[in-house]
Amino acid sequence: RKRENRRVVLDSLSNWSCSVCGRQQCFKGHELCATLEDAGVTRLRLRDWCNSTYKTRFNLKSFDICINLAELADLIVQSSPKIEKTVRRYRAWHSDFYNNFIDHVPSDTAEHETRCICYKLPGASMPEISED
Repeated sequence: RKRENRRVVLDSLSNWSCSVCGRQQCFKGHELCATLEDAGVTRLRLRDWCNSTYKTRFNLKSFDICINLAELADLIVQSSPKIEKTVRRYRAWHSDFYNNFIDHVPSDTAEHETRCICYKLPGASMPEISED
């Protein structure tokens, strides 16, 4: 997912820089960030584009830590709430049926904890044990 998100950011950066500079650019991750300025994209325009497109809150110093465009794309991916970063986990219900079932069954442990407000309410599921 990380490589895919990086590629998407670099492709959108290439398309945006084409509209800004007027010539076709295809940025790769191994290129230095200085190639953006050589292409005519200033840091101010880059910051404004990142903040408007990806809903980030970069300042101009945010890009100082990035050496190449892959690091810049990773910074954008990490900072953006619009990009899904987590991989969806496959839940195989048949692999561990018992534990998966227990995970989804609501428990009434709150009724039996002494610190809980529901402790010993009428209608509790477990009967009290009398000491004889």
